[in-house]
Amino acid sequence: MSIRCSTAHAVVLYMKMGMTLNEAVYEAIKDLDYLKDGYTEGVTIHAIDRFGNHKVVSLNCPGNITYWFWQTGMDKPEERQAEVIFTR
Repeated sequence: MSIRCSTAHAVVLYMKMGMTLNEAVYEAIKDLDYLKDGYTEGVTIHAIDRFGNHKVVSLNCPGNITYWFWQTGMDKPEERQAEVIFTR
């Protein structure tokens, strides 16, 4: 699904066009949601902008999706939960 829509490239391109990180990720989700045939199961999108802001979204994935986050100034990594979105 994400290869068919070039999701990683799309997120970067949308940000180059002036969208915020959140806007770019949600626009890429719209692209994925447009697909109606073939393998259309869950996808997790991990995105980061040039300012170091990040967003992780679980799209149509069963259960909770977690990820590890660690940046400068943190003593240890934190396990965090992805934002969950169901469109189907």
